[in-house]
Amino acid sequence: MKSGFGSFRLPIAIGFLSGATLLFETGLTRYLAVAQYYHFAFLVISLALLGFGASGTLIAVFPRIKDLPLEKTLSWIGMGMVISIWITFLVVNWLPFDSYSIAWERRQLLFFLIYYFSISLPFLVSGLGLGTALAVVDTGHHRIYAANLVGSGLGVLLAPLIMGYSGVVGLFIICSLVCLGSWKLLGFKSLGTKTRWPDTALLLIGLLIWTNLAVKNSWGKSPLGFNISPYKGLSYARQYPGSEEVFGKWSRSSRIDVIAKAGIHRLPGLSYAYSGDVPIQLGLTIDGGALQPITLAGIEAFEVGKWLPEWWALSLFQSPDVLILDPGGGFGILQVLDSSSGPVTAVIPDPLLIEAVEGTAGENQIFLSPELSLVINNPRAFLAGDADQYDLIFMPLTDDYQPVSNGFYSITEDYSLTVEGIQAGLARLSPGGVWVASRWLQNPPSEGLRLVTTLSEGLMGLGYQRPEEAIVVYRGIQTITAVVRPGGWQQKDLQELREFLDRCRYDLVWAPDITPDETNRWNQLEEPIYYQKISDLFEVSDLEVFYKSYPYDITPPPDDRPFYFHFFTWSQTPAILASFGKTWQPFGGSGYFILLFLLALVLVLSSLLILIPLRLYRKAGRKENQAAGPVFLYFASIGIGFMFLEIPLISQWGLFLREPVYAFSLIVGILLLSSGLGSMAADQDWTARGMAIPVLFLAGSGFITVSVLGKSLILTWPVWLRILAAGLGLTPLGFSLGTFFPRGLSWVKKSHPALVPWAWAVNGSASVIASVLAAIISLQAGFPFVLLLGGVMYFGAWIIRHQWGS
Repeated sequence: MKSGFGSFRLPIAIGFLSGATLLFETGLTRYLAVAQYYHFAFLVISLALLGFGASGTLIAVFPRIKDLPLEKTLSWIGMGMVISIWITFLVVNWLPFDSYSIAWERRQLLFFLIYYFSISLPFLVSGLGLGTALAVVDTGHHRIYAANLVGSGLGVLLAPLIMGYSGVVGLFIICSLVCLGSWKLLGFKSLGTKTRWPDTALLLIGLLIWTNLAVKNSWGKSPLGFNISPYKGLSYARQYPGSEEVFGKWSRSSRIDVIAKAGIHRLPGLSYAYSGDVPIQLGLTIDGGALQPITLAGIEAFEVGKWLPEWWALSLFQSPDVLILDPGGGFGILQVLDSSSGPVTAVIPDPLLIEAVEGTAGENQIFLSPELSLVINNPRAFLAGDADQYDLIFMPLTDDYQPVSNGFYSITEDYSLTVEGIQAGLARLSPGGVWVASRWLQNPPSEGLRLVTTLSEGLMGLGYQRPEEAIVVYRGIQTITAVVRPGGWQQKDLQELREFLDRCRYDLVWAPDITPDETNRWNQLEEPIYYQKISDLFEVSDLEVFYKSYPYDITPPPDDRPFYFHFFTWSQTPAILASFGKTWQPFGGSGYFILLFLLALVLVLSSLLILIPLRLYRKAGRKENQAAGPVFLYFASIGIGFMFLEIPLISQWGLFLREPVYAFSLIVGILLLSSGLGSMAADQDWTARGMAIPVLFLAGSGFITVSVLGKSLILTWPVWLRILAAGLGLTPLGFSLGTFFPRGLSWVKKSHPALVPWAWAVNGSASVIASVLAAIISLQAGFPFVLLLGGVMYFGAWIIRHQWGS
């Protein structure tokens, strides 16, 4: 090992830097999801990870970086990480970047570039450290790479725990401490500084404590608080004269805030025929987004319930046993308790929601009602593991209205609204039981129509051959409501339905005995388009033809493609392009075009990072230029293959864990840790002879585990057993993946050592391209197909290694 210090200190220092990098990446993703939007967090993080590829290119273009003492280089890298983390924080917090106006305000393009490059900086610095170490050491590079993987795995596993304690800003400070740990490990003398470690540590720990007190549970009350987009729900509420923030706290997976005196009146679907008073409400936001109501009214004073669209379904029973799935701030619970006196069970995925409501609602605390039982769980896991039957299952409308062309939620998974999710709810109904949900009304029909197609598919999957006889649909001005009774409707129920609709001025869209003249009476459109499309759906002989002919994607989403809010079809392209820069929507339209824009951008930038060193090799007449083809194919294949396996597995296991953040941390952590073990073993002869064996695992051990055991079975297990299943299922896969990079690096070091930094650049750049491609392909073809492609990429890498390697 060509370095000035012991073989153990180097891997440990690399582990510290890698752990800090993944801590920072996880925290930054959460930061941007709150400060901007989920899709924008995905965009910027994907771009920022090109910093890893850029680091390899820099080392290849400026090979003198490798001539510096490695100890000194890595010491500077540790301090550079600390500085770059806070440069990033200050830029993204203070820069007046506005993603909404980027389509028409030119200066926003400049701000976007500054945003991107500042976020890339920590990844560039970290990549320089790891890339230099891999290029410099003569032997033991597999241990260096293993330390990178293990450190990264520990960092991503610890991130939710740290965020739950200190919030995102506190996590950034922890990142700084970890980077300084590597600096201390490598020694201050190499930097020529006399600063003592205890003084630095105490200073930063004091800063962390101050940050916790000042920032953890509030917004903007210290220099380290951060700003959020002016277009998010919390920002609007804060602008209301006299508004007060009465609660704010980070959990391991979200940020929840409650604001009072902000003129909030959120009553989705309230009939315009209602002339009474509306209750006082607080506004609750998750990650600063859509305002959910906390209603300050007891059951006796709740007068609006009979004028909300779900009232008819809720009033069908005298004392029903009711299940409410994810009631948000509790408004749906208040609706149910107002309509009946039976037992009520509410499934809440985030316990911080309960704390937020209990801490702000005072004597009108709906979660303390004696009739109510609260369960902290994922709704799908609860439905799979619960043996009880319910007379009524209610899915309240808690998310915000979004124009269908907006595409904000296109890449957001929702396993409660998939075919399997709907079936899980319908299967828990008692004989004669009812399922009810409302969605926002879209024109042309999209969100509500997809709800009907999914319900129809779910009923047929459960053996009901005529779903049109079990479904009732009606609409108001804002919302469309679907009510399902799998056993069919009695004439008495349908008569009461019509009386309710007339009283509340709602329009009937579908019922088993509907006639055309009943539609489009109160909230008139040019044509009764909703009735027409649902009628066509139930009358068409070939559903595939119906789906393909519709201008939006309304096919029922399965668990393998759980993108309920992805309505994009290529027929929309002309309208989206025509509206670019003319409508108040980020990037001019569909979220799918955001992904395509991002793919084009990373392809251009990645190509530059890969081609610049090749151009220099060609000018110098180096023999490395001749070997570039196999090296490129091998390291690009494993970079793409890893992301094609990792991303679908994260999404797939998100079904089994309570929050997506937990799934991300757990799956990525397991894959990285087990890949680190594989890297440690990569110098053994058996791995060289048996590299065909890992290919057997590359279809995805986690996917095979789920397929063999079944989703329904795994969902019934306690959380610790699901985590154990993920570990046992994914560890063989990760171990196999971990052998490929160090084995390939050994091949390159032996034959063309000058190409090592370039191989690092190729691998990093390909990984970024693959992360975007994986999202695009998942939207269109589903997770299993992406996993299959990942296996194909690794099989191709194995062939390349044995065709050209020595």
